[in-house]
Amino acid sequence: MMCTGGINKEILQDVVGASDLLELPSSNATAPSLLPIEIAHYIRNYMENHSVNSGAPDCCAFVNIDQLRKTASNLDTSKHISFNIDYNIDIQGKIFLTTPSLGAAYSINTAITSIGDIDHYIHENNLEDSPTVIVSLSQNKIHWYPDGIEDDSSLKQYEIHYVQYATEAEIDIALKHFHETQVLTPSCSKGIWSKPEKYIPGENLEQTIQELLKVALSFYFDKSLVAKEGSSQVGRYDLLIEQKLSNHNFHRYALLELKAIKSYAYSESDNPTQYTVKYAKEALVDGVDQADIYRNKWDAKLGYLCCYDARKDASKEIMDEVSGVADDKNVILRHYILYNSSKNFRRSQPGSAYSTVD
Repeated sequence: MMCTGGINKEILQDVVGASDLLELPSSNATAPSLLPIEIAHYIRNYMENHSVNSGAPDCCAFVNIDQLRKTASNLDTSKHISFNIDYNIDIQGKIFLTTPSLGAAYSINTAITSIGDIDHYIHENNLEDSPTVIVSLSQNKIHWYPDGIEDDSSLKQYEIHYVQYATEAEIDIALKHFHETQVLTPSCSKGIWSKPEKYIPGENLEQTIQELLKVALSFYFDKSLVAKEGSSQVGRYDLLIEQKLSNHNFHRYALLELKAIKSYAYSESDNPTQYTVKYAKEALVDGVDQADIYRNKWDAKLGYLCCYDARKDASKEIMDEVSGVADDKNVILRHYILYNSSKNFRRSQPGSAYSTVD
């Protein structure tokens, strides 16, 4: 039976692809942000050996608990289990208390028939602030609540998807979808803007985009690992998409350098430091050099400079300043505008009534 009802919340329409990430070292996953990636890894392997039982609820939930053993001892749970070594655990209609790595988990001994039952149990046991993943097996979707099910604003919805090779065409699809669903306007994700009405960005805009994009790309490319901030004597790259081969070598598909350009620096006041156009251009020139040097250092096939433009007068024309040198160095340029409001995004669209108003 399909899980319906229960959590009466508006699901953000930011569906991106997910993968099993077979090469992801799940035993090293400690941060809650890696929980949905680990679950996608498990679900992919689970579905290779199981079909969805139409006579049972197709949903299940994973709740990340800091003090797992202590919490489990206070609730009615089954014996300790480890998902990253056992792909035969019956997960339909179950709630699991777990660590982010899924290396330690407990199954709740309670009957679940719908997402509503999951919602009820989580609230009844004061777990609503715990990072939670709810899975719909028949729809191949993962609902990720990094701040717990009480916080709708942080909800992400991922689709289990399988893209085998990170080609330029597939990377472009993934980047475009990420832009449209996770950073386009302030309602997409936390941390992009601090005071959007004044064009003041979030405190760590570039790092926030990096974290979000790492997860999005990890879910999109099957069996690929998306690494961040690998360091060497020439510097530290932002993101690297690679796949481990059977001979223990790596095929490195692409290296991505990210630049967030903005009109103002983050500030808690209403009088932030203002950035000049020259500053933005210099950042992009530096980004082209970094993409080229890091791509060569890490022997990646493709090198990208992805510009996320949060300026008040954001425009792709700024990329013309670096297009020549990027062509010479064979660096792929991509430009994405971060709108400070949904209204301004709508106004920017072709055919908008505002485009005809002087």
